Parts: sequence; C-alpha cells; structure tokens
Amino acid sequence: MTTIEHILPIKEGGANEPDNIVAMCLACNRARGYAYNQVRKSSREEIDSVLEWLWFQLNQQRISHVVVLRLGYMYPVLQEIFERNWRKQYARTEIAWSG
Repeated sequence: MTTIEHILPIKEGGANEPDNIVAMCLACNRARGYAYNQVRKSSREEIDSVLEWLWFQLNQQRISHVVVLRLGYMYPVLQEIFERNWRKQYARTEIAWSG
C-alpha cells in the first residue's frame, strides 16, 4: 500500500505541496512517523538532527552514488526505532494483504 510522506513534517512547517511530498509504502511511512514522534525535540539542535535524519532516510539511495551512508552509526537511536517499528508495520501489512 502506498501513502504520502511529507519530506518536511507538517509539525515542522511542511506543506501539502508537490515539492514536499513523496510516495512511500505504509510500513516505512508509519515507522518514520513513529521514530519522529518518539525522540525528544526540545531544542533546535534536536529538531534539526531529527529532520536531517528524515532527509537522509529519503535521499539515501540518491546519495549512495557519492558516499556510503550508515544511518545506524550516524543516528543510532532514530535508526533503531525506525527499523524496529518498520518490522512491526511491515508484518501487519503483509498479514493484511494475505488475509
């Protein structure tokens, strides 16, 4: 199932404009949102770090032509939250499709 993902989250000032949305599978969309909501964002630095991670998540394949991104090393907490929740969401999606 495909969903719309906001590149810059609405909560951070993103808009429902074509240049701020991408198509994304439901499991990835939910896992990214869960990771975004689970981490502390009480300072501008923390917000910027989360937004940077979200951007790298979306652009990882494009950037891979130049550098190898290891998001698990760069953002261990966010990446772990994302991967754990993605596995849960993906399993639910697979069950829904097969049921």
